[in-house]
Amino acid sequence: MKSKMPRALEDILPRGSDDPRDFYWIRRWRNVRKRVLREQHNECQECKKRGKLTRATLVHHHLPLREYPEYALTPTLPSGEPQLIALCFECHERIETERGNRGTTQPLTDEWW
Repeated sequence: MKSKMPRALEDILPRGSDDPRDFYWIRRWRNVRKRVLREQHNECQECKKRGKLTRATLVHHHLPLREYPEYALTPTLPSGEPQLIALCFECHERIETERGNRGTTQPLTDEWW
C-alpha cells in the first residue's frame, strides 16, 4: 500500500514543528537518503557528468522541498527524471547558490570587515 503523499511540508514535519529544516531529521528522510546514496553508489552525480569521481555526502532535491513537498521523499519524478540526487558538498553548494539559496561572495558594503 502506498503512503499518503504530503500536500504541504507541515504534513511531513514532526508534530509541533514549524522549522522546515526539521525535515532532515525525520526517520523517513534518513532512510530515503541512505537508499539514494546507495543506489547512486555514493558518487556525486554532477562530478560524474564531468568525468570526475567524487564521494557524495548529500542528497539534493531537484525540485525544491519548500515548493514541492509532495516530492520530498520521492527519488524519481513521474516524468522519470531523478528528484533526489547524490552530490558532494561543493556541487550542492554551487547548485544552491545558483538557485539563490546561499549567500553571495560580494561584500555587503564597500568595506571588508
